[in-house]
Amino acid sequence: MNLRTRKPTGRPPWPTLLLAGASKAGKTYACAEASASELVPRTYWLGIGEPDPDMYGAIPNASFEIVEHDGSWRGIGQALAAINAQGESLLVVDSMTRLWDLLKDEAQALATIRAREKNRRNPDEAKIDMDLWNRAKERHAAVVTTIQQHQGPVLMTARLDVVTAMDDRGQPTRDKDLKIQTEKNLPYEVDGVILMPERGKARIDGLRSMVWQIDRPTDMPGFTLDGLWRRLGLGEQQTAPAVHRMVRGAESATDQSPADRARDELRIALRGDRDLMAAAVQRFAEMTGGDSLKETTDDQAVRDLIAAMTEQVAA
Repeated sequence: MNLRTRKPTGRPPWPTLLLAGASKAGKTYACAEASASELVPRTYWLGIGEPDPDMYGAIPNASFEIVEHDGSWRGIGQALAAINAQGESLLVVDSMTRLWDLLKDEAQALATIRAREKNRRNPDEAKIDMDLWNRAKERHAAVVTTIQQHQGPVLMTARLDVVTAMDDRGQPTRDKDLKIQTEKNLPYEVDGVILMPERGKARIDGLRSMVWQIDRPTDMPGFTLDGLWRRLGLGEQQTAPAVHRMVRGAESATDQSPADRARDELRIALRGDRDLMAAAVQRFAEMTGGDSLKETTDDQAVRDLIAAMTEQVAA
């Protein structure tokens, strides 16, 4: 392998920021408002489990495009990769709390299927095994890595909850803490964390910057993201390119074909029931004139099968 190197530019990169806010604290508004900044040429808004932000289009000068996807973790990753291919822009991901909930729910569904196959008692309360937790974390990491490949500023939202503080022995105290409701490693993967415990209040909880170095949580009266970007020197000079990161390991957010993804959706819809899956194979051959469910590349035909099997199970 030939060694390739380059000198550091000394320029600040566009930051990836995590906005964690309490309910109705204004984090979604702040993201939509940021799309009006003269510093960003275009804004893509990728929603995960949150209402589409159409009404925020009424904010003066706000301009963003809502990205559609199928709601699966892999569909989310593929949408992100398509956004990255468009060039520099502002990327809003709303919300990372919902992404982690989606992956946890998927792990629980698979744990329930395993419990039923083994005839365990109370399968709906089945414990999630470590391999399923690891897979959920790998999938979350794959999506985060795709986000980190974005050229331009990134805003991710998350829910912020008030929780009881624990002492060194793990016992509850009378004090309260603010807890970000995401996969626990996410705050370490971003360049800055902004906490919004209530409307009108914002605090920088951590920030990676050579232009503005803070050593403690810092309140920001009159907070706007445009103002923060300019405070970081991003309106005064050319930014550094994003570090190119490759997705490694067993999980990738972008390498599965549409037909494979549809087959995964079928398995989840049928909750992994072997008898129903066998019936689905036969039903697919009947619907397509003898095509193989395992080998087909027609994802729409598989989705037609999902609709038919769901109707059959309901009946």
